[in-house]
Amino acid sequence: MNSNEIAFAPEKGYLCSMKHLTLTVDDSTFHAAELQAQKTGKSLSSLLLEFLGHFSAVGDSDFERLVREEEALRVKLHQKGRHFSGGDRLNRDELHDRHALR
Repeated sequence: MNSNEIAFAPEKGYLCSMKHLTLTVDDSTFHAAELQAQKTGKSLSSLLLEFLGHFSAVGDSDFERLVREEEALRVKLHQKGRHFSGGDRLNRDELHDRHALR
């Protein structure tokens, strides 16, 4: 049986192969984690995925850490309905308009 599935990984911003993970925890730990997830507006699954991402990132280079932080920021902006687009750029005249800066 193959335990992989293709799913959208928000922290990466694209589809990737995902592994299934089964955890066994006591009821109080489960309910405390579920409450924490609700407080942050995330599912328990996404909260655990985020935790595992940070946990597995120990020892990464500064560059890799910055790339991960940028990806996380883009995901947060996307969730808030904001995104970057080539159409957001200034044209040449707007870019060099010194009076607009005052």
